[in-house]
Amino acid sequence: MGPGLYAHGFDVLVLCAEEYQPPSSQFPGLNVFHVPFDDSVNRMGRTQIRRLQIVAQQVAEEWKRGKRVLVTCHMGINRSALMSALIMSIISGESPSECGSLIRGLRAYGGMRALDNPYFRTILSELSLDQGVHVPAMGRVDVRNLHHQKSAKARALALGPLNTSAPVAQSDRAADF
Repeated sequence: MGPGLYAHGFDVLVLCAEEYQPPSSQFPGLNVFHVPFDDSVNRMGRTQIRRLQIVAQQVAEEWKRGKRVLVTCHMGINRSALMSALIMSIISGESPSECGSLIRGLRAYGGMRALDNPYFRTILSELSLDQGVHVPAMGRVDVRNLHHQKSAKARALALGPLNTSAPVAQSDRAADF
């Protein structure tokens, strides 16, 4: 799986599933960020939320350098969407809540919508109100039109799931807008 992700053009992998954190060595050629967190409605502490923000900043910097990013969790519905919303917020300057709404509107899986975890949406709303935490935009990327853009740079922030039992080609397809 790891070499396949690199072969399909990914440079950065963000692993969000608490239950799936293989060693970075399984993904040769990729810069792997391990940011495990639970998919329940249990409250995360401020330290854990801050860690998500720090990793989001680091991943946004990778994207800004032209790296292709895959953000993944176990199902590709909540944790990857939360992390992607934080990354998109940093890249675009839009609020985390606005980015979460965009993702929620674009991603659905068999009747389930991305970010169906109400606690994760609350986190995005609270971060949108917290002016001291929000990081200014890194560039002029309009996230509302990101899914319509055809350039490699515009499509580089992959929002799809990585099903750990699926072939890489399926994961690559899911990652494209």
